[in-house]
Amino acid sequence: MGYFVNTIGSWLENFYRFFYKGKPSVNLLKGKDIPKVKFYRSKEVREQLKNECKDENPSKEKLFSIAMSYANQSDNSRVSDFNACYALSRSFLTVLLIIFILLVVKLYISAWVYIIMIPLILISWKRLMERDYYYAREVLFTYLNKS
Repeated sequence: MGYFVNTIGSWLENFYRFFYKGKPSVNLLKGKDIPKVKFYRSKEVREQLKNECKDENPSKEKLFSIAMSYANQSDNSRVSDFNACYALSRSFLTVLLIIFILLVVKLYISAWVYIIMIPLILISWKRLMERDYYYAREVLFTYLNKS
């Protein structure tokens, strides 16, 4: 069951990110962070990544993929830990959405479905966003600390 939840969650990833205004990797490279997850070295990392990239005007996604290739090769286990936490949060939110849809279909008249499920979904959505930002920030820190 977890395999299917993870698959559906990955399909919904862009939908989830739409509500927190884009990919955290791109936002952090633009200098946009969130209150819980700050990244003060966006200009520095962006310049280093541009120097390493062969393109004249590389996209932020391409720049982040360079940082990710370094992070995936590093000994920093925090990157994989943050990635796993992000995947777990995404799956948890996906399960809550599936349960909510099933409950609404069956018990659409019950106010308790909405009173309980909507706050749980909103909290999970916020936590997913934070986990996504934590992961992107750790990738960028790992890139900056490469030897």
